[in-house]
Amino acid sequence: MNLDKLPELYPKDQMKRVYRILSLVNSWINIKVVNPDNLEVLLQDEPVVVTMNHPGVLETILGPFNCYKFMKEQEGFDFLYENFMRVVMRDDLGGEQIKKFLRPIGGIEIDQKNRNAEPLNFILKETLDKGKSIVLFPEGLRNPKRKKFKPGFTAGYLAFHSKIPPKILPIYVHGDTDNSLFSLRTPSLKRNIKSLGDIFMYRFRGIKFIVRSPYDFKDLKKQYSIPDQLPQNTNWKTNSETYRDIAKMMMGKIYELKPK
Repeated sequence: MNLDKLPELYPKDQMKRVYRILSLVNSWINIKVVNPDNLEVLLQDEPVVVTMNHPGVLETILGPFNCYKFMKEQEGFDFLYENFMRVVMRDDLGGEQIKKFLRPIGGIEIDQKNRNAEPLNFILKETLDKGKSIVLFPEGLRNPKRKKFKPGFTAGYLAFHSKIPPKILPIYVHGDTDNSLFSLRTPSLKRNIKSLGDIFMYRFRGIKFIVRSPYDFKDLKKQYSIPDQLPQNTNWKTNSETYRDIAKMMMGKIYELKPK
């Protein structure tokens, strides 16, 4: 990652084109946002860390997009463009095709294998510390079966070291397109026909984004006795267990929204 500056947003006219494409996908799949009033926090003049579970690649795109959609509907595209949230993603997420959609909607790539924390410190300085919001996936990896997960370190690190204690907005994503999308890669005609059928059924079945009311990160620290201070090292491995514990607590808040 080039530490001179964050990847610049696409020009506004190109962003509008990407927005229209994603709007079509969004309407086809029949997205339902539950408790949309809780998204009001995105319109306030303070940083928000949007945290989501990570069931599939397509949901990774449509989750942030529905936050943007709310902002645009409330305040217009100019407001959306000025207050675009950055999506923090793994550098190996879904290959180049997925990144073509994530980059225009503010994607920042993190090399999870590199233990150098400087990119994270730079992202902090350019986003949360300036009052800009970000989208994070505390699980780090896709978890379509929603069983055991290994929390990543990025969400805990960024939330902990933000100079402005952020609001945390948990969103539970109730959907799973990965099985349908990735089975299309198999050579089996029968499997591919079934996959296309599954994708078509999303038109009727839809995906739910269940939005919880936001909470303050400082309240999370108090509730779980998280230390007030940790050194902001150049190697994230130092204190990594604390950062992963924070991510696990964030995931706990998200999974409380899981339908019974």
